[in-house]
Parts: sequence; structure tokens; C-alpha cells
Amino acid sequence: MLIVFLTTFFSSKAQYNSIGHRSESFNDASRSRSVTCEIYYPADASGNNVPVVSDTVHFPVLVFGHGFVMAYTSYATLRDSLVSRGYIMAFPTTESGFSPSHLEFGKDIAFVAEQIQLTNSIITDLFYNRVATTTCVMGHSMGGGASFLSVPFFSGITAIANLAAAETSPSAVTAASSLTIPALLIAGGNDCITPAATNQLLMYNAMSNACKNFVSINGASHCQMGDFNLNCSLGEATCSPAAAITREVQQEKILQYLSPWLDAVLKDDCQAGIDFQNLRDNDTTITFLQSCDLCTSTAIDQLSIDRLTAVPNPFDNSITVDLGETLPECKVTIFDMSGRLLRQQFFYGQKSVLIDNLSLCAGTYLVQLLNVVKGEKKQVLAVKN
Repeated sequence: MLIVFLTTFFSSKAQYNSIGHRSESFNDASRSRSVTCEIYYPADASGNNVPVVSDTVHFPVLVFGHGFVMAYTSYATLRDSLVSRGYIMAFPTTESGFSPSHLEFGKDIAFVAEQIQLTNSIITDLFYNRVATTTCVMGHSMGGGASFLSVPFFSGITAIANLAAAETSPSAVTAASSLTIPALLIAGGNDCITPAATNQLLMYNAMSNACKNFVSINGASHCQMGDFNLNCSLGEATCSPAAAITREVQQEKILQYLSPWLDAVLKDDCQAGIDFQNLRDNDTTITFLQSCDLCTSTAIDQLSIDRLTAVPNPFDNSITVDLGETLPECKVTIFDMSGRLLRQQFFYGQKSVLIDNLSLCAGTYLVQLLNVVKGEKKQVLAVKN
């Protein structure tokens, strides 16, 4: 086995049977704005304001923007599935009228994400010491477009995923051009409200520096991305083509892709990334585009490469890797001893990296450093007690 940079303390395969709920109103003083939201999380018993499930798990954050004149309750199926897999999921309830501000909604998504991250350090808060450092902004239709607008307003956003994202004002396509975080765009092959060609594909193509995946589900419609919503259905009734698959089939397909992708990019679960790629490559019910793989295999370089220093070695739950000098940009890549890539992460302007909260079996791990500017590699073998 090999050193994995785990930013959380959980098994990504854990399932949580009960879901807690809290209603929140966060005050954004910079905009003199109250941002209301509904938050769901794993719990020992379902209910309002119940404690987070009683273990040591840190949960990644998902913030989901609703569609035009759609309620957050229209995504209950998606919510229950993702929260049960070990996520805190929040739904801003602002901009729900017939004249929404896409930009303000994007700012709301970012603000909710930031506020939930801050609760991790508030000893009196329900989420104290239970929030992972990874955050994905999400959304459907208008909310999907607004998720692109949200990214510049909170630096802690680490991924973006959306369902049938709609072009917005200001432009989500333009916003996508500056993204560098991992992205998953799910589209419907029979979406007559936000067709991929004039919405999601433009966003996908605009992202030049992101690790991006685009999945279009054959026969899927716009409104079936969520649960039944009368407003959405009335809008969809005025255009064609209609859905060629059922809502249940479509939502199952969405979760088949979204769940492992989130586990891979937010929980450092390399096997989930491999599962995503294997499904994608062999699924005849979708079409897809990609710019990267979530997890790959590679041969371990000869150990004659310059050595890194890591202490302590052997280690228990944490280890510090000395980069040798302050590096403007470096990539640390982690392999098991068969050469399978388990994790890679970029660091900026650092001389050493503390890797803590390591939940690993005993064994030997290989840590490899790439100095991005000079193209030089160093590596070290480290042993977990």
C-alpha cells in the first residue's frame, strides 16, 4: 500500500441510514443579504437539528442550486442518495421567483459553501469538527449555470458538477473558461429546454484547464433530472422531443455516474474513479467526452531518482514531506507498490507538506514529487506502522 493524502477520515463506501436536517439563514454582510438554505447530513436518527452521526468521519460539502421556479424539494431523491453516501448537502432557497438574479444566486451558492466550511471551527456548532475540506458546487438548469458563476466567490470550492446546466446572465459559458477544478457535466439526450449543443457543450468546451467529463444520457429529458415539479413539467410540455426513458431510469443513471465521481474527487477514492471510468467506457446508453481520467495506473520509476525526505518514517497517523526548497508549484503523486496511481495533488509556494489524518493499513507507500517548473522528480518510500 502507499501513502494517500486523505483530507477526511472516512470510508467512501460507508452508508448512513438516517438523515438530519437543519434550516439556516446565513447573513452576508458584504451584500446586506440573508441567504436562507436547507441542509441535510448523516445522522444516527432522522430529524431536525439532530446531532451528526456519532463517529469520527469528516463529510465533504455539496451545495446545490435549484432550477428556475423550482423548489429545493424537487431534488429529494438525489439528496437522500448522496447524503446517505456520506455528504453534507445544502440547498440555497433564494432566487426562487420569476425574475431571479443568476449572479446573486451564484454568490449565494458560494456563500453557503463558505459558511458551512466555517462551522467546522465553531465549537458550539452542530458541524464542529465534522466538515471535510472538499466542497463541490452543483445545480440543475438555472442552478447548474449559477454553479459556474459561484466559483470565483469562494476559493474553497474544489469541484463542480451539474445537471442540464443552463446558460445564464452573466454567462456561465464565459465563467467556465476560467475554471481549473474537476468538473462533471451531465446532460439529457432529449433535453428540449436546455439542449446540450447550446448549453452544456459550450460550457464543457470553454473549460480549457480543468479535468472535465461530459456525460449525455440517451433519451433523458430536462425535468427528469429531478423529482416531479409542476412548473418544470409545464415548460417542458411546450417543446420536443419528450423523454424516451422513465424518470426512475434517468435518475438511477445520473447516480451511477455522479456518486463515484464525487467519491473520487472529494474523498480521494481512486477505486471509485476507476469504477466511473469503466462504466463510462462500456455504457451504450450514454455519449461522453473527457479530458482526463480520474485514476490511472503507471509504473514506479527507478528508485535512483533523487530522494525526498519524509519524517517520521515509519509513521503512524501523520508524516511531513520536505520538498527541499520553496517551490512555486509542485505535484505530489502517490502510488501503491504495484505502480497504481492512488492520488495526486498540487501545492503552491510551499517548502514542506504535512500529511495527517492518515487512515491506512500497515505497509509500504511511494511518494513522488514533481517540480512543475523544472520538470524534476524526487521520491521516497515510507512505511506505515
